[in-house]
Amino acid sequence: MKITLPDALVQGLGLMGQDRLAEAGHLLEGAVEQGRQTEGPDHPDLAAALDALGVCRARQGQLSAAEQCFQAAAGSMKRLLLQDDRRLPEYLIHGALACHQQGKAEAGWELLAQAADIQKCLLQPDDALVTQLLRTANLMAETEGEAPAIRALAMAEHMYSRGYHSALAAHALAQDCLAERNWATAKALSLYELEVLNEVFGPYHQYLVAALDTYGWIAEQSGEPAVAIGAYMQQLAILGNTAPGEVEQKGQLLWRLAQLYRAAGNATLCARALQDIAELPPRLTSMDSDLDETNTATRAAQQEE
Repeated sequence: MKITLPDALVQGLGLMGQDRLAEAGHLLEGAVEQGRQTEGPDHPDLAAALDALGVCRARQGQLSAAEQCFQAAAGSMKRLLLQDDRRLPEYLIHGALACHQQGKAEAGWELLAQAADIQKCLLQPDDALVTQLLRTANLMAETEGEAPAIRALAMAEHMYSRGYHSALAAHALAQDCLAERNWATAKALSLYELEVLNEVFGPYHQYLVAALDTYGWIAEQSGEPAVAIGAYMQQLAILGNTAPGEVEQKGQLLWRLAQLYRAAGNATLCARALQDIAELPPRLTSMDSDLDETNTATRAAQQEE
């Protein structure tokens, strides 16, 4: 019994999810050949099946075959005049990575540039597909020995110019890097976001709050407590001016500051941060047990001074 392209795609992806790559490749390859006979060389379902087959071949280490599948999928979408379909830049991104993994850097960057040109007209900067493109650019650039985030940020500015939208794209990629514990790249992206937002809105605009929170947390993980303290203090200043009712967020920031001061051995500033938490209306009861523990340690430290 013949299988339709959509059914073959679903089954093939399911097999790949189970790491049954040989079976998935055989199924998708047969479906592609059948689809070419029944649908012709250009059809969206055929392009999707070709892309899936390319992913399968790439996972099998057959990079040349994978590249051919991705190029065929993208070419089909272009001939169908489906440049506004988000699947086209995805196929181009896959092809770029396959080229790069074969040492064909120039061809890879050309495909990635094509994807960027399509995406800047099609997608919002925090779209997952934009993050995928920038992640791929960063991966390719770092493999070639470039500094973290430089190429990805250049691509973000190419798509959206330097401003709020490029900062938004940097923020989304930074979150992605944090999930992978790629601290260096996340820090570079977060710093860029802060610099751009500061240029656009000034240092005390509410749009900087999330960026400062991310940057402060990265600084903590990177062993830079002074940088983290500076970021959290700026957040508190912004919240004091723009969001006086954000009691819980202020309490969380003060709690982080108290922990940083305590780790640095500064009992006076630790006690001051804890006192500021206690004076917030209402008191954050979820922190009570931690506050009691830290208060005890702070009083002990003050007695030693």
